Amino acid sequence: LMYSGQISYDLGEAIDFGIPKFNIDKFDPYVFFGIGSNIIMGEVENPELHTTYSSAMRMNYGGGLRYIHNPSLSFFIEGGVSDYGQVHFGLDLKISDFRF
Repeated sequence: LMYSGQISYDLGEAIDFGIPKFNIDKFDPYVFFGIGSNIIMGEVENPELHTTYSSAMRMNYGGGLRYIHNPSLSFFIEGGVSDYGQVHFGLDLKISDFRF
């Protein structure tokens, strides 16, 4: 079981000032930072580090680019430093317009 939280900062408007033909309505570059925990049921032994643990904090950071197809669907690819891989990709579906 793994849970985490991630915050990101969109760079589209900053890049729009520097590159006039960059379309921030379709492409959204961002940087991110995340932290979470990996909960393991029982204890796991790591022979490389000679340790045994049952829970471990995880941290990841990097940057990404989101392609906005329409207001409800976007695709992303991001790269960075993480325990679970250096490149992630996927899609985001917006199912609600809930705002704070």
